[in-house]
Amino acid sequence: MNTPPEQAPGAEQMSQDRYKKTLAATGKQAGLVFVYRSMGYLLGFVAQAAIARLLGADSYGLFSLGMSITQVGMLIAIFGMQQGLSRFLGQYNGRREYGRSRVVVRTAFTTGMVLAAALAAVLLVFGPGIAGGLFHEPRLVPILPWFALILAFSIANQLLTAAFRGFKKPSVAMFCNEVLRRSLRLALFGLLYLAGFRLLGIVLATVLAWAVGAAVLALRFRTLGRGRPHQEITPALRTATARKFLRFSTGMFFITATGFFRNQVNRLLVGVFLLSKDVGLFTAAMSVSKLATFFLQATNTIFAPTIAELYHSGDHEMLEALHRTVVRWVVSATLPLAIWFFLFAGEIMLVFGPDFVPAADVLRILAVGQVVSALSGPVGQLLAMTRHQRCVMANSALVAALNVTLNILLLPRLGITGSAIAGMVSLSAINILMMIQVKRLLNLQPFSRAYWKQGLAAALCTGLYLGLGALPLATPLLRALAALPLGYLLTGGLFLLLGFEKEDRYVLGLVKRRFTRATTPK
Repeated sequence: MNTPPEQAPGAEQMSQDRYKKTLAATGKQAGLVFVYRSMGYLLGFVAQAAIARLLGADSYGLFSLGMSITQVGMLIAIFGMQQGLSRFLGQYNGRREYGRSRVVVRTAFTTGMVLAAALAAVLLVFGPGIAGGLFHEPRLVPILPWFALILAFSIANQLLTAAFRGFKKPSVAMFCNEVLRRSLRLALFGLLYLAGFRLLGIVLATVLAWAVGAAVLALRFRTLGRGRPHQEITPALRTATARKFLRFSTGMFFITATGFFRNQVNRLLVGVFLLSKDVGLFTAAMSVSKLATFFLQATNTIFAPTIAELYHSGDHEMLEALHRTVVRWVVSATLPLAIWFFLFAGEIMLVFGPDFVPAADVLRILAVGQVVSALSGPVGQLLAMTRHQRCVMANSALVAALNVTLNILLLPRLGITGSAIAGMVSLSAINILMMIQVKRLLNLQPFSRAYWKQGLAAALCTGLYLGLGALPLATPLLRALAALPLGYLLTGGLFLLLGFEKEDRYVLGLVKRRFTRATTPK
């Protein structure tokens, strides 16, 4: 139940009006973020499919390899400052310490852009050696200078995005990143492709889209501090604030780095051991499989604050009910998509072009990992929101090491299938490990007798997909595209027919309240 929290001793009691305005603003931002992220998932898939189909597996792999190199540079240059900006801007703005907020912003952008310039210089100087020696791909050399520009603009974009989160305006950055930048890149690439530019066309489109995105965010960011009083800050306090910010960011860099080695390094290692065409095949399959994470990511966005609220208020019974229901809903929403991936993998990869059909088994393997992730639910959020962040850090480091080791062992023997197995095993391992920790530390587990409905839905979906696949109507691709919405209609109709659990109605109430706040007048 949403009631105004009690203030700490000596603090001024928050007025009811201010509390309602805070809830309305938070709800509005959450609703907008959800909408923009949904649009981003759709635009991202359409863009990846169009780019891959027009470029072919080889050129698409070259571009993906260049973006992987850029991601390594982003990881180093940002150095955990995204999390630092979000935390300290929220903290200092909440205390009305606007002078310290300016110090944090200046420190982040000065450090980030200096590191970006240094890494861009390294890329330009040592690029030929990296392209030819590490990846055995000299065709990367002429386009690496453009990736140096992408690196600079993307770092500015990521820091600005974090700053908007710190100012509690994440929807602005989410719209720019998920809708504006993705749409602009696709449109620019279409024009450049028609003008005769293929690989260079997507590289230039990416440079321009990142540049425009960073410029738009920078212009919007300038308006955030207007109307706030200017506060002088002493040199000693400025130095102390900057050091505190950088010290925290350094710790966050460790978590971000292990996350990269857990989730993103596979594409880079494919480039080291195999050919650029293999990078393209793996990237396409991975981009499709990530669509299955949408429902889990959406629930994390909506329910993470509620998890923290219930835990810190001591309402363990309601937290357990919420956990079970959220996991059941994520599983219900993910299963039709995961089964679709598994049964129609060849037809789905055909959307990217005939060159990408050999990656069908990669998609099937990665889909298994996504099912395990869905079955575990928001376990990472549960640990992070309940003061068990060290478990999250240790888990990330362990599974990152496992992922890299398995890639090194399996890639030379099994090719991109080996990397997919490494990714699936690593993703499954970390989620199973966190499920065990949530059970031991919080005494929470997501499973109940109500899962018979999910089992029945999965069986019916499988039967429907197999039946549609056997019909001699239309082409295999059209049958595959028609199967997914029919699968969701079947699943939704089954749950409506069988009725909702008591816990489901509670979660529906939470969702309704959060999205009602988005339209509540201030």
